[in-house]
Amino acid sequence: MTDVVAAQYEKWIYPKPIMDLEAYCRNGSTDAVAPHHMHYLYWPDGEYERRQGKIDILVAGCGANAAARYAYMHPNANVVGIDLSEASLAHERYLQKKHDLQNLTLHRMRLEEVGKLGQQFDFIDSVGVLHHLPDPVEGLTQLKAALRPNGVMGLMLYGLYGRFGVYLMQELFSRLYMEQTEGDVAVVRETLAQLSPAQRDRLMVTSDLNYDAGLVDLFLHPIDRGYTVESCLDYVESCGLVFQGWIESHSYYPEGQVSPDTTLWKLLNLLPDRERWKAMELFNGQINRHAFYVCHPERPTTSYQIHLDDEQFLDYVPHRRVLKINQPDFEQGIPATLERQPLPPYPLDDDKAFIFNEINGKHTIRECIQNARLPGTSEQNLEFAREFFKALWHLGYVVFKIPGASA
Repeated sequence: MTDVVAAQYEKWIYPKPIMDLEAYCRNGSTDAVAPHHMHYLYWPDGEYERRQGKIDILVAGCGANAAARYAYMHPNANVVGIDLSEASLAHERYLQKKHDLQNLTLHRMRLEEVGKLGQQFDFIDSVGVLHHLPDPVEGLTQLKAALRPNGVMGLMLYGLYGRFGVYLMQELFSRLYMEQTEGDVAVVRETLAQLSPAQRDRLMVTSDLNYDAGLVDLFLHPIDRGYTVESCLDYVESCGLVFQGWIESHSYYPEGQVSPDTTLWKLLNLLPDRERWKAMELFNGQINRHAFYVCHPERPTTSYQIHLDDEQFLDYVPHRRVLKINQPDFEQGIPATLERQPLPPYPLDDDKAFIFNEINGKHTIRECIQNARLPGTSEQNLEFAREFFKALWHLGYVVFKIPGASA
């Protein structure tokens, strides 16, 4: 089965090759789990800053672009890319030469063979790969062995419920004995054109629909597993790893999706996080990708766990993940809002706007509260700020640096 998958990516190069990384980055594109803009999620103790980004990165299943992107975006890092497709690696080498990426090394090998490198890594990216392996547990276990004690893995697995329409089409094409010929791809295109608007709504809106290799990967892949929240968590634990958190946590919490005035909101917030995530996946129904990050169980929890329900949270230093603030329109009665695609705008009253404007990567939460000069008592202001920062954290608008860490 591994040979069949390898043959697919030799013929159908995926994802679509990027021809110029400078132009790609200039358009604001980036890797979903890349440390250069997510490092406070992974190392809130400031480890990435202290090392000035001088870390060892493995891109496990790099495809046509990802390893070169990492090397380009992390110039101080040593980046290793592995893939089973020589055709994909050939394009990686094209990008390596075009952009003079001397910090990049490429190897053709199966992900399960990563131990042959004889290397350890601070960060491992495996996005969109593990769900295509014959034995996903073996794959993740091998990656775990290549991860340093304080290292982090950024992973992405397909979401079962959000890909429901895709899996219906996969089953249809399988029953028609379709493989991966040019003629079969033409039939896929013809079939998609026959779908009603309601049927098309069940499919994901994705650029994969726009080119042949994307259609093959989406509808004709020989191995494609979908995961729920529960099966993601079970998978991580079965490999002896610790689940740290979701890359885009807004899909897994009620903030921004459920009105606080409803009974549903109250019931959801009675649940522990793990059960709340499962419930929100069912309520949302459209999560087609689960992106999350994991680490070794031996890693000290004080270096990465965030607690917003005790007094320690006042000494966290919040950093913005969203920079855009839409100014209020007082004549129309429209409040100020935060905006971060694909989320709907998040309204800010005056007190929240004051606090958010104090977030500069230097002020602690305590200082943000004091500088905002809130009108309530100290106890009222504390609880107001706690709930506000909890919402910002759950929505993915801020990350935190743990107190006492020096950059």
